Amino acid sequence: ASVNPVDKNAFWLGLYGWPVIWSSFLILNVLSFDINYIILMCIAVVFSGSNVYGYFKCSKDQGQRMSELQGRFAQSAVQAVAS
Repeated sequence: ASVNPVDKNAFWLGLYGWPVIWSSFLILNVLSFDINYIILMCIAVVFSGSNVYGYFKCSKDQGQRMSELQGRFAQSAVQAVAS
């Protein structure tokens, strides 16, 4: 069975989005020195990161897609620095 590309992209975007969101909350809580929420955010980052890692390891083509994404990111970073 083939997977709809829109659904696949929405899934991976949502999966990668949560660690970014939790990491942002962690940074904000570190800046506000709120130790209780720092601990909670660390746990959330670890759990969401392990979820991403598990799905990433089980995906067949996600490794190739991540390499392409990193290449495009590096290329755009070099272009931004050069201009």
